[in-house]
Amino acid sequence: MTSTRNRPPRAYLLLEVALGGAIVAVIVGSILTSLSQARTMSIISGRDQTASQLVLETLDERRALGFALVTAQAAAPVTGVHGVYTRETTVTPCVEVIAAPGANMNCKDITVTVTYPISANASTGNATTRTSRATVRVYP
Repeated sequence: MTSTRNRPPRAYLLLEVALGGAIVAVIVGSILTSLSQARTMSIISGRDQTASQLVLETLDERRALGFALVTAQAAAPVTGVHGVYTRETTVTPCVEVIAAPGANMNCKDITVTVTYPISANASTGNATTRTSRATVRVYP
């Protein structure tokens, strides 16, 4: 007759392995989710930076033309960059009042707007877009 007290417990090892596997699966799943979100945020950040550079580049080009030659540019796709960016330049005439001498000075407000997608819905093709915009004032 064998005693049940002397037998080693056998089912605990299987329970420990199953529980350990479940814990590892949860940890690995959360790490993969975090990596995916980090990659997405990195892509969006890169697109934001590219759009800002396009805006500043266009503002510098327009200011370099001088007051008389600054013109508007209709929305058009930007070539030479990775991604789909649309750039538009508007020029608005303005008059600035100089308080001390009481004179008026002609000026132009140059606004550059760059629109770009940050995510796309694969099933419908709809894209979430973001806009980067800056304005500068030039004088004769």
